Amino acid sequence: YRKVLSEEGPESESIGLADGTQVHLMGDRSADKVLLFFHGNYFFQVESLETENPLLTQSKGGGYVMPAADGHFKLLLHTIRDVEQHGRKLGVMFLQMVNTPASFLPNTADLTDLCAVSPYPRQLQQAAALLEYALTTFGKKPEQVSIDVGRFRLHLMHLDPFGWLLAGGNLTLALLSHILHPHPQVDPIKMEGQFASVALLSPWVTFDTERACSMQSNCYKDALAIPVLNQRSATFRGQAPGDAYLDFFRAPSGWF
Repeated sequence: YRKVLSEEGPESESIGLADGTQVHLMGDRSADKVLLFFHGNYFFQVESLETENPLLTQSKGGGYVMPAADGHFKLLLHTIRDVEQHGRKLGVMFLQMVNTPASFLPNTADLTDLCAVSPYPRQLQQAAALLEYALTTFGKKPEQVSIDVGRFRLHLMHLDPFGWLLAGGNLTLALLSHILHPHPQVDPIKMEGQFASVALLSPWVTFDTERACSMQSNCYKDALAIPVLNQRSATFRGQAPGDAYLDFFRAPSGWF
């Protein structure tokens, strides 16, 4: 976050919420509209001279096990500038999820220090704390708040939204579930009205890779293999039993 903003020009500003959650601010904090951003994977393509395929797809961040990467913040800066070019302002509140076990991280101390092992429902507690902060301390009304998720592709330096399964989408659905049906381990959120928008880019709606038809039929197409999905979901869930806040295929009729 600090690296990208120092390169791109804007000053960085991070805040710590009462529960220890870290939030990174971007754009105009006094803007009428604020975007809550829950990051997922981002995919980018690079040219290769060593293989027959000139473009190789790689991914960074997300999956509830990896921290955000520079591409997430570049996307948001691009979005903020695009909004400003249309004569409007946008504030962004980027949630730093605390959940990455060191075994998943590259062998670099600066990344290892970013996150600690914190399985579910810590991420939902963080998302709820961020929303509460936006509604109270920031004084925003629900209709001024948008929730977006970040799994996208950087294609030869051009920003192009793209995605498949997404942890940020899973967390967004969990937050909506919590608002409607308060989770017993998360502080309830009292709000009236509707959000300005909620964007779900192919959210991760189930961890059951054996019975999910789409995961089986697309197992040789998805950039994330089923063993990887199983490993990441198991790390995220910890000892928590499956429920409608985690696996939305389990939600009863009328849940949303």
